[in-house]
Order: sequence, then structure tokens, then C-alpha cells
Amino acid sequence: MDELNETGEPILLRRGSKVEAALVPIALFRERFVDALSQDELRAVRERVRTRRVRPKGDLSTLATLRRLRGYDDQDGPAPGAKRER
Repeated sequence: MDELNETGEPILLRRGSKVEAALVPIALFRERFVDALSQDELRAVRERVRTRRVRPKGDLSTLATLRRLRGYDDQDGPAPGAKRER
């Protein structure tokens, strides 16, 4: 373990003449495997979001559509404290 920490190089474990395993520093392991998986997962999530994105219909922005659905007729919305008619 001291050699692994000092050199930072992988240590190969052999059974006879065949390499069976390798010990690697944790930083190298994270860089190659954990971070790579995280990047792949992040790319997959971004792609799912991109494919599910809904584009606004017509000329209205999503904010304008939301304001219209809430019953705001003007750009500033109802006056503070004003009650909306239902």
C-alpha cells in the first residue's frame, strides 16, 4: 500500500503468470470510473430533458401564456391586493 501511495502507479496482482487484478490509487479509480459514470448519467439526463422540452405554441411566450391562463389581462398583472373575478 505504501508503494501505491508513493508512486501512484497501479499494482498488478498475479496468480501464476496471469494478471488477476490491479490495485489503483483511489483518485485514479474515481477519475476513470466514478466520474465517467457520473458524466454519462449527466449526459443521459440532459438528453431526456432536451427531448421532453415543450415548445410554446403561437407567438406567446410561456410567461405570457401563464399570465393569460391566470387571468391577467395587462402586462403588470392585477393591482396589489386586488381580487380577481372568477
